[in-house]
Amino acid sequence: MSEIVKSEKLKQIIGKIENIEAERQEISDQLKDTYNEAKALGFDVKIIKHVLKLKQKDKDQLAGVNQKLCVSSKIYAPINLV
Repeated sequence: MSEIVKSEKLKQIIGKIENIEAERQEISDQLKDTYNEAKALGFDVKIIKHVLKLKQKDKDQLAGVNQKLCVSSKIYAPINLV
């Protein structure tokens, strides 16, 4: 490859990276705004983030977590903590 072609390719790659970085920052800002909106509406952001993590797990893992939650709720339900 000639030096001119390499130089042009490098400029293209740098341009792509700059565009991706700008898109990433825009998405980050959108996420922050959405979490702030949820918080303003009275939703617990920690719970939302936990639900999103659970949704990312595969179905078998999620079924196991769900089963543990059901068992835990049966164990702790009779206890009056208030």
